Amino acid sequence: MKRIREKNINTVEYWNNKYGQEYRTNVRKTGIERYKEIIKHINKNSEILDVGSGFGDFAIFMKESNVSFKSYTGFDFSNVSINVARKEMPSHYWILGDVHELTTLKKYNIILCMQTLEHLEEPLKVLRKLYNILDKKGLLIITIPDQLKIVHAEHIWSYTQKKIVEILKDVGFLNIEIKKINNNKNLLCLVKK
Repeated sequence: MKRIREKNINTVEYWNNKYGQEYRTNVRKTGIERYKEIIKHINKNSEILDVGSGFGDFAIFMKESNVSFKSYTGFDFSNVSINVARKEMPSHYWILGDVHELTTLKKYNIILCMQTLEHLEEPLKVLRKLYNILDKKGLLIITIPDQLKIVHAEHIWSYTQKKIVEILKDVGFLNIEIKKINNNKNLLCLVKK
């Protein structure tokens, strides 16, 4: 993990201004491959927490793909995206908040963290929180850009495959499988305790 930006522009105001239909269309388009990989790990007993859920596009993709699951909770710090998600997918639970401050007594057997870690000021703090709320036999699914293959002004951190494995082991995860997706531009990390 290497810091690539000193200034963190990832504020609620920034993302509320950035979110728009053009941005959302691009996210959906670029997310399809990772969504297809992720639904392979979802089943009718999945209790899902989607950290950095944005507009809920993954939940919409699951609905469009007829994927069955037990429950879905989306978590994002943008009131713009959460309000859209609540309107479009009212049967799901949507939480507005900062993932650095995430607290819950509930355990999830699937936690998604797609294209989020590279934006966080304190990714290790967040990974420790996710470790604590992941069910003992649960699965944490992370997608991140592979090193500097995809760089946006919002990215604070860059990850190599080797470094993300080290970080996850330091947090306490034991079973880590990583594969490259999106034409080797992203890493898909399947992580268990």
